[in-house]
Amino acid sequence: MEALQTVLTAYRAFLKQEIDTCCAHIARLEAAQRQDEANIEKVRRNIIGVFETLLAADEAYVKKTNQPTLAAFCDRFCPRFESLPISWRARLEAARAHADPQAQLIEETKLATANSLWQAFQKTKEAAQ
Repeated sequence: MEALQTVLTAYRAFLKQEIDTCCAHIARLEAAQRQDEANIEKVRRNIIGVFETLLAADEAYVKKTNQPTLAAFCDRFCPRFESLPISWRARLEAARAHADPQAQLIEETKLATANSLWQAFQKTKEAAQ
């Protein structure tokens, strides 16, 4: 349980910091009237928010079980880094097929954000073990 709590606390703090950074970037970009770039940063912020919500939901689920361990949490949370991007990859391929650079950039941003969140989770987990 201790390793689980250590990882959850650290990763939650990381996600909060990432959201705060996105919000600051959005404000700065909007102040500079760079709305297209601000919108991409909003996509990034939203994806981070999705994973923050999933983290809380999976934490609550695992803590209700008889095995509130890091391994049990990872069994539930980690597959989300693969399942969620499936539809994003499909939309990316569709955007490429239709030569839609705006949709392509949005889907690439979602995928890159999910990948960076996965890498950060892995580092957080390794540091706790």
